[in-house]
This record gives sequence, C-alpha cells and structure tokens, in this order.
Amino acid sequence: REAVQAIFDELSQDIDNLYTQLHPGESHGGIRLEVREVGQGSVNLRGNFYDRTDEDPRAYYSDAHLDTLGLSIFLALRRWHRKQHPGFDLLVLDDVLTSVDVHHVVRLSELLLREFKDYQILLTTHDRIWFEHLRDIQARCRVAHQFVNKVIHKWTIEEGPDIREPEDERQDIERLISDG
Repeated sequence: REAVQAIFDELSQDIDNLYTQLHPGESHGGIRLEVREVGQGSVNLRGNFYDRTDEDPRAYYSDAHLDTLGLSIFLALRRWHRKQHPGFDLLVLDDVLTSVDVHHVVRLSELLLREFKDYQILLTTHDRIWFEHLRDIQARCRVAHQFVNKVIHKWTIEEGPDIREPEDERQDIERLISDG
C-alpha cells in the first residue's frame, strides 16, 4: 500500500497540475489519488470544490469538469508510463471531449502542444469546431508543419474510410453550392 500511495502521490501532483492548467482561476482542484484503507484494487479520488475540501469530485463537478479531470488523469498516467518506457511516445486520444466548452477546448489544445510536444499524437474528434481550433492553434504556435490533419469524409464497411484533406471538403461544398 505504501509503494502504491507513493506512486499515487507523484501522479496526483501531475494530475492536479494538468487539471488546473485547464481550469485556471476556478475554485476547485487539489486533486489527489489515495489508496483505500479497506478492500483491494481500488482508489479514492479526492478534490476541492470552493470551500469544500477532500471531497469526491463526482459529487460536485459538472460533466465537463469530470471529462477534463478524467483526461488529466489519463495524461498524467501516460506521462508516468513514458518515464518507464521512454521510447514509447504515442498518445492516442479518441474523441475525448463531449461536454467541454470552447474555452476549455482551446486550453486543452494549447496544453497538448506545450506539454506533449515530444509525443506522436493521434487525435480523433467528431467535433468540427475543435478540429478547426486545433488547426488554428497549430498555425498560431507555428507548429502546423509538424501535424497531419485529415478528415474522414465518410466510412463504410465495404470501402473503409474516405480520408480527405480538410480543404477538399470545402471545395466539394463550394462545387455543390455552385451547381445548385
């Protein structure tokens, strides 16, 4: 239990750091993982919410805050794992944000470019707005040349994915409009 708690303490600092970067100035955080005193294979998740401390975030945090908390836990675990296996630099994020507003999405995009810039990131999303934000932030940070941004236009079992450049879709739309 002591060895596991030591790992949890290390992870908790990183989780809280990532989470507070996504939610600066908000009155919650202080995220901690704790070994349960009773039982096996379980962990207690604790955090602060305004004047309440040492609470289970699931009781107080919104869905969006829980989404970003889960993502912060995943990212901290991924970074911890990479310390154990430095050559494994792949980070896969498959449509991870469903209830997060645009301000937090932008912060997440910037966090990924800043904190995980030495990872190969495979990110999928159904959210076209987030996709465009990511492309904009890549350009603004002058790292767009390091990314390949594709759109799965359609997908069928028979043919698989129809992968296109984002601009190709725009040209198709303009052609359809001009054709009436």
